[in-house]
Amino acid sequence: MYGDYLRREFKCSGVVVLPVIHVIDFEQTRRNIDVVIDEGALGCFPINHDFDIDEFLPIIKKVRRNYPTLWFGVNFLGVSADRAVPILEDLQEVHDCDVDAYWADNARIDESAKLEDQFEAAETEEIRVSSEWQGLYFGGVAFKKQREVDFEDLSRAAELAANYLDIVVTSGEATGTAAPIDKIKQIRSGSNQTAVALASGVTPENIDCYRDHIDATLVATGINYPGDFYNIDPLRLRMLLEAAREPSRSSDYSDRDHRWYVQLMAPRSRSEEYAWLDPSSAYINAKSFATIVDDLIEPFSPLSVDLVAGIDAVTEAAWHYFHLCHAQSI
Repeated sequence: MYGDYLRREFKCSGVVVLPVIHVIDFEQTRRNIDVVIDEGALGCFPINHDFDIDEFLPIIKKVRRNYPTLWFGVNFLGVSADRAVPILEDLQEVHDCDVDAYWADNARIDESAKLEDQFEAAETEEIRVSSEWQGLYFGGVAFKKQREVDFEDLSRAAELAANYLDIVVTSGEATGTAAPIDKIKQIRSGSNQTAVALASGVTPENIDCYRDHIDATLVATGINYPGDFYNIDPLRLRMLLEAAREPSRSSDYSDRDHRWYVQLMAPRSRSEEYAWLDPSSAYINAKSFATIVDDLIEPFSPLSVDLVAGIDAVTEAAWHYFHLCHAQSI
């Protein structure tokens, strides 16, 4: 599956929602992070939209001190990854400030050149390999306010980028502008097994259009208060998270034999010989959990059951559900 490693990172299925925080100061950042945590988002991306890195770094350090277990990445606006990685390494090694990911608007891919001639992207890769900082690299391809990529070259650009990036990130043509679905399909077609993220114009109302073609969304204006560039609306974020957890539109709800909820389970692997599915994400989706329980009790529905025993918590949940549905026959 596309982006399996991203879903493993977050123990999540469906679209990973990573709210973007346009930082003003630490207190404003803290308030937004609290919303992110309270609503159950799995991480966030603070960005220095209005000031330079020197003012941003003390805020990042304070964020890590105050939220030691929070997953967060950063975007040093206008700074390519080759310049950012040494800064991230210094934060980690000198200041005990681990940053989980870096997002660069421009991954420095030249779709007109061969793979062996991607000199700028290769330079960034060499710096990453030699660095002690080993976070995820989100890199922009055909990204807003960067060099335009012709439609017919989008797939090729994504194919090249997949050799250097952990997550291929694209966008609409401007902040808050939804990307054409045909563009996302082209990016997806070239990305091979590399995860694809969309970073503009995603809202609770339109995420269903993108669900089958992206693995993550980096979202700000779609979840902020109307007219407010700097503060997340908890209700909007909650709505987006709930929509992102829904199964793919291609799922066949009417055919129970397909066990459609399996696709919600995040893949986990212990080695090349052993693998399993982490069902946590299917459990927190109300529709899939109810269907799982229905499937568990279906073979026993004609029977009068006195006791259900098991070592897994879902067994207890199944028993309670069974009891509610069939109390008259127990």
